[in-house]
Amino acid sequence: MALVAMPNCHMLLYHPITDLAVVRALPAMAEVAGNEFRKGPGSARPLVLWWREPAWWLGGQFTAMPEVRERQVLTHRTSSSRRC
Repeated sequence: MALVAMPNCHMLLYHPITDLAVVRALPAMAEVAGNEFRKGPGSARPLVLWWREPAWWLGGQFTAMPEVRERQVLTHRTSSSRRC
């Protein structure tokens, strides 16, 4: 399992979920992903996703993580149609 983000075509963020360090990694990744998405060029998605390793019958799953901002959890919405 891991947290992943691809804010633009040139950047992939990845943090393996192995211990409680993920609690600190999520807000940091959300901030970097949001900043890099806004900067562009080639913006993709500002979301941090939770990747669960594939089960043979599912092929793996990605779940969008909520946006974390100063002890508040917000649902992140984007209407971007930009392509890499």
